[in-house]
Amino acid sequence: MLVEPLVLRMSFEAGGTDWEGDVISAHHILSRTPAPHGPKALDEHALDTWAEAHSAFHDVLFAACPNQRLLKIVRQLAEEAAMYRRWSVALVLSNPRADSEHRQLLDSALAGDWERAGEVLRTHIEHTLEMLSNYVEAHPDQQPI
Repeated sequence: MLVEPLVLRMSFEAGGTDWEGDVISAHHILSRTPAPHGPKALDEHALDTWAEAHSAFHDVLFAACPNQRLLKIVRQLAEEAAMYRRWSVALVLSNPRADSEHRQLLDSALAGDWERAGEVLRTHIEHTLEMLSNYVEAHPDQQPI
């Protein structure tokens, strides 16, 4: 919530036309990769395919950041967060606003609007946290591994 918006800003400021093309490409792939909901949530291949596309989109948003130390921290945080995203999908929890949030991140990147992108990113992270927190409260006997 604190580090990712900073790295996003640095990436937006340093990113050029090639970076924008990479962002567009990664978003296109993510938008064409069905999120595993319902029975597909139990399909490991569908889950892996979507997780890879999701990670690639988020990673490319940060990729132009010139501060390699901060970029490494964000990538480590992303690896840890992937476990919670995977858990939420396996529990058939989904963020109904995810597609819209990803589109807003794309649009913000192309506009160079890092402030808006930071707001959307924080909201995007909060939605997953909220879904999982609500689930844990409702099912205290089912904790993540």
